[in-house]
Amino acid sequence: MMWKNSKRWVYSITYDEGCAALLENALHVHREYGIPGHVALLASQIGVRRNVTGSSYDGMMILSKEQIYALRAEGWGVSCHSMTHAAITMDNVQYEVVESRKVLEDALEMPI
Repeated sequence: MMWKNSKRWVYSITYDEGCAALLENALHVHREYGIPGHVALLASQIGVRRNVTGSSYDGMMILSKEQIYALRAEGWGVSCHSMTHAAITMDNVQYEVVESRKVLEDALEMPI
């Protein structure tokens, strides 16, 4: 996304979890003001209703691959927010950090 009014400084607004509701509630403001956004996604939750026990986002629809592709085409960033949002321990660090990155990268590989 080009910076509105030729601004030279950079900022972004990050949306934790990547709830699809941001498309109807916030995307228009980003477009109006030329502010890029960023979504931090749980690798296991792309395109599904949030189903992580104890999450305040439980039941909310999470962005689909296609919705994320569209945001990326507008200059949005994407990051990995682990696989399941569990507390990191020596027993799950490989799964939550390393494997989640691979899952997210594979899921978000841009179609040709």
